[in-house]
Amino acid sequence: MRKITRHAFCLKALTLAMLLIMVIPVLRAQTDIAIGTGTVGNANTTYPVPIQGYYEGSRAQYLFRASELNAAGMNAGVISAIRWNITAMNNAGIIEGLQVRVGHTSATTLQTTAWDVFSGPTVATTTANYQPILGNNSFTLPGGFNWNGTDNIMIEVCNGGPSDFTGNPTIPWTTGLSFNASHTYRADNLGSLCGTATTTNTGTQTTRPNIIFAWTPAVACSGTPTGGTAVPSSTMVCAGDDFSLTLNGATIASGLTHKWQRSTNNTTWVDIPGANISSLTTSQTVSTWYRCVITCSSSGQTVNSTSVQVVSPSLVSGTFTINNNQPTAGTNFNSFNDAYNYIKCGISGPVVFNVDPASGPYTEQLLISRINGSSATNTITFNGNGRTIRFTSAASGQRAVIGLNGADHFIFDSLTIHATGTTTSVYGWGVHLTNDADSNIFRRSIIRSNDSLTSSNYAGIVIS
Repeated sequence: MRKITRHAFCLKALTLAMLLIMVIPVLRAQTDIAIGTGTVGNANTTYPVPIQGYYEGSRAQYLFRASELNAAGMNAGVISAIRWNITAMNNAGIIEGLQVRVGHTSATTLQTTAWDVFSGPTVATTTANYQPILGNNSFTLPGGFNWNGTDNIMIEVCNGGPSDFTGNPTIPWTTGLSFNASHTYRADNLGSLCGTATTTNTGTQTTRPNIIFAWTPAVACSGTPTGGTAVPSSTMVCAGDDFSLTLNGATIASGLTHKWQRSTNNTTWVDIPGANISSLTTSQTVSTWYRCVITCSSSGQTVNSTSVQVVSPSLVSGTFTINNNQPTAGTNFNSFNDAYNYIKCGISGPVVFNVDPASGPYTEQLLISRINGSSATNTITFNGNGRTIRFTSAASGQRAVIGLNGADHFIFDSLTIHATGTTTSVYGWGVHLTNDADSNIFRRSIIRSNDSLTSSNYAGIVIS
């Protein structure tokens, strides 16, 4: 038994040694890639800065073009961590709910009045209470982020909590970039700003904090690559609206080239001009199929991804019903929102929705944006037939039962609109018209809101 045990121990030791020998080259392959050359950075109260505590919450995006990453010696591979170097603490305290997210993007410059979107899956790390330190602040990405070497990279950082409000540590930045490389929004009293829709920018967008990528290069491609599956950001889009396509399960290696193609019948394919990275942002006027052709440069082998269809619905006109006692099918819709979603891609003539007089009430919030094709002739009518739509909102940015955001030529007839809130902690606006929503008619209708509270949280009709 002693000999067997000693023999087993030797085998384990030998196996461990072999594993260490195999691991060492992988560890040596990791390289720190520094992007940015500036030596001074933000002050205690200024932006952009990814680790911030001067305001209670913030959301920021930073764009890194593939061309500048390639120029720094970085190609396809795995990003295991990102680091920001703090050179002065400036009384910075604990940062609550700090989230760092990394992903591909097709954006080449960040917007000022809207947040940019990732073009595929992202990797994120979240720390409930993060204490900044002097020197490198490293954020490990669970499982690593697989960069394809050709797409641009976007990093989004957000935080928020009632105990924030200390100071911003100094992180050196680089100024005078040729594109908008940063976008920052910060505010108090709003909690976490992760996912906020507010887009006001603070700071110079051509200034970006320096960063370090912990990167391990991918092996060179060989043989026939794996094509994977083309995945759209949405399988149904309105004509003219942008959407993204990415690859799921495709080979990630150096030496790969990509070419996106489109087809109306999933048989005859044509190249999309300029679509030569692993993701694609595009628009369409009719339902279309998409695929990506992947080629390994060293072997010359080519493979196609699985194709996918993105549908653009036809324009709508006609008369329909709304009845929540019946499912959405044919010409009937189960809710006001189901009816609205049906016309969101545009109309080609007048549209009428007749609410069944034996149906309701409808407990939902109806938020309407501009509908392409609507006009003084092509109106959109909801005949309420005395039925009720009701809702209690707890969202400060969406306080009404019915909100018209830039929407024109809607008619609401014989409908009861009931804001059911009863306390000052919620909102009770009946109707909200905003962003130049005009040429809308409310006739023979009742708008109900709490009349025992003097709070501005309650009103019948609000125009802003």
